[in-house]
Amino acid sequence: MKRYAMQWVVVCCVIWMNIAIVFAVEKKKQQDTSKDYSPIRITADELISTKESRCVQFIGHVKAVQDDTEITGDRMRIFYKESGNSAKENNASQQIDKIEVDGHVEIKFDNRLAITSKAVYTIKNQQLILTGKNTTVKSGQSFFIGETIILYREQGRIEVKRGQEKPVEVFLHPGDKGL
Repeated sequence: MKRYAMQWVVVCCVIWMNIAIVFAVEKKKQQDTSKDYSPIRITADELISTKESRCVQFIGHVKAVQDDTEITGDRMRIFYKESGNSAKENNASQQIDKIEVDGHVEIKFDNRLAITSKAVYTIKNQQLILTGKNTTVKSGQSFFIGETIILYREQGRIEVKRGQEKPVEVFLHPGDKGL
């Protein structure tokens, strides 16, 4: 009898370990995708919102924080996806489509600092376009400067384009992990 009881305990332990592994894998999947859905805290001097334009505009001393990303600038506009008729589409209408920031823009993200005049981030393709004279992206002591810098976050690719007056400038410090 004791032998069967011991086997039963072992079987129960194996089942519980398998369940724990499944939950751990699911939790990891949720953590990997949760950054896109984590809350954004925004402060500004003024807020203007219109339903028809599907846009919320923050004006003056704008600061937005989501996880370890921080954006500051003079003005930020957040555009939402167009609403549909079905319940599923209505949920999508509450999702952010694009974020534009103008004036004295600084973005801290992925251990980098971007300084520019204008930034446009498109959620769908995870593309960040930085434009303005002497637009700079720094990481550690390394940096690059151009008039337009495009970061393709999903692909891990960066394009730096020259301005009319100045070529692209890059400084790579050997001790840094890279830009």
